Amino acid sequence: MIGGGLGGWEPGEWTDDTQMALCIAEEATGGQLDGTAVAARFLQWYRSGPADVGVQTSAVLSSAAGPADVARAAAENFSRNPGHSAGNGSLMRTAPVALACLGDDDALVEKAMDVSALTHADPLAGEACATWWVAIDRAIRFDMGPVEAMREGARLLGAGRSG
Repeated sequence: MIGGGLGGWEPGEWTDDTQMALCIAEEATGGQLDGTAVAARFLQWYRSGPADVGVQTSAVLSSAAGPADVARAAAENFSRNPGHSAGNGSLMRTAPVALACLGDDDALVEKAMDVSALTHADPLAGEACATWWVAIDRAIRFDMGPVEAMREGARLLGAGRSG
């Protein structure tokens, strides 16, 4: 890696999304995924002074008093900015979570919504994460192609969803 890019990255330096994906992966390694524990890792990372943090994520984490307060801060931010709170940040970092829930569609959707809502409370963001997690599950367990796997995720969410 040569560095550079949009953020003036040093060679080998990771983006904020990769750093937050590692926070999630570390929590998911035991097969369980607790939102408050993930929030604690997010806050620890944020308070370490990372080189870059997305606008939505920064707004939420800077206003959270502690791990138990992160989802509330995200919901509050969403209520103030309902058209600007979906973003792609929660989707870009969520792939590791699917590995903690392989084969359990209900858990995939629930955890997708919960972990996404830690920083991106818009239901569209959570639904995008759920669709992606189901696609990862199907690709691993059934060797499904990406388009078919994404359609499976959308079908699982079903009618009545935001997107």
